[in-house]
Amino acid sequence: MSRDQTKKDASTSTRKAIINLLKQQGGMDVVALSSQFALSGMAIRQHLNALKEEGLVTFEEEARPMGRPTKLWRLTPAADRFFPSGYSELSVSLINSMKEAFGNEGLDKLLSVRNKNMQEQYLQYIGDASREGKAGETG
Repeated sequence: MSRDQTKKDASTSTRKAIINLLKQQGGMDVVALSSQFALSGMAIRQHLNALKEEGLVTFEEEARPMGRPTKLWRLTPAADRFFPSGYSELSVSLINSMKEAFGNEGLDKLLSVRNKNMQEQYLQYIGDASREGKAGETG
């Protein structure tokens, strides 16, 4: 492996670690981040600026009692892609468990009840929306 590739891999690893830490801790300044990684403030700033260019982090300036304001770095919604939700796996697991517990007939009945409830909600929503539209026409 070339030296440039090793350096790039280390930078990627450090940036992923910064993303993970910001996810766990919330907004952090460069001093706090550098103490967690045993890196200089300048090295942390370079990583943060690269992450900012990728749209993964942003900062807010926070006033301090003395001196200049400090930048509190935090993740943007774009960084959510590094933290999968797992909802799809949960849904599939629940469906399989329901089939196991109640059989296909029980699952079909459950889905039928769900569909009926959703239809009722949609019909109520449509009814409310049409009544609001008519009220606006008469006013």
